[in-house]
Amino acid sequence: MAKIGKAAASVYVALLVSFASARADEKALLSGAQKESKAVYYFAMEMPLGQSLAKAFEQRYPGVKVEIYRATSERLLTKILTETRSGRHAFDVVSINVEMFGVLQRNKLIGPHRSASFDAYPKGFVDPQGYWTSIYYNPYTVAHNTRMVKPSEAPQRWEDLLDPKWKGKLGMDNTKYAWSNALIEIMGQEKAVKFFRALAEQNIDYRGSYTLLAQLMAAGEIPVCAYNSVSSIERLKGNGAPIDWVRMKSPIPASVVVAGVASNAARPNAGKLLYEFLVSKEGQEIYAAHDKIVARKDIRGGLMAEMKNLDIRPNGPSTEEEFNKGVALFQSIFGKPKS
Repeated sequence: MAKIGKAAASVYVALLVSFASARADEKALLSGAQKESKAVYYFAMEMPLGQSLAKAFEQRYPGVKVEIYRATSERLLTKILTETRSGRHAFDVVSINVEMFGVLQRNKLIGPHRSASFDAYPKGFVDPQGYWTSIYYNPYTVAHNTRMVKPSEAPQRWEDLLDPKWKGKLGMDNTKYAWSNALIEIMGQEKAVKFFRALAEQNIDYRGSYTLLAQLMAAGEIPVCAYNSVSSIERLKGNGAPIDWVRMKSPIPASVVVAGVASNAARPNAGKLLYEFLVSKEGQEIYAAHDKIVARKDIRGGLMAEMKNLDIRPNGPSTEEEFNKGVALFQSIFGKPKS
């Protein structure tokens, strides 16, 4: 018993020291942030979510404002690269798809900052070197109209999409390459290419948006989506649409949206303080309240509980060459999107 008591006491002391250190770091960052007066945040999520985060942060840290700018991940990447070439360092924190985040890292536009919340995230959802942390993620899985396809009959594995009974009954977004690139990583190049070629023979109804596909599926025009975003399906499902996503037996790719701090931030203290807030329990609860699926271990309930029972495979940063190679392969098999 004495040994157990000593061990428990050691853990308790270690936790106290860790907590005190974190509070000291937060206090130092806040002091510097208040002198800088604001943080500039570039993000690719919905504006209402960005506004909610900014408001909560400003209430938590009086004297530090958050200036927000919203655009798609692609446009944010272009904006940042263009600004940098002209000698401007406008943003302090950015959140975009992790694949594109790799471009910022390789151009040395993101600096490492090991968050106090590092240990609250599972492997694959936080960069070991501290360059980024997941703020939310989007699993891609098969989805179906529940009136046209019974849950027990829906494809349970990616290979099930190749069944002849689905020929002419599948819809697919042919503009999102995170899904195909992830399957190449999961299956291996040879097996994935063989799968894609067989899938392309299924007379697929291609659309340029998985949101549109979910709506068409809800309207009964498409029985099954070869893949769709769980979040998109849940939004329509919550409004009474007769659709659902499959809790697949295959590994499920997840497109991860991550945040990081600019290496040449004009307001480094405010940037780090905002970053810490975004990945903190308080910040992640705001994402979850806006129907985002978050990876932080201590955020529970709803979809987060379901994700724990699935084989979720988060994607990671890729080089421009790797990403473009994946896009070229996808388009060679499924065709280029219509402009």
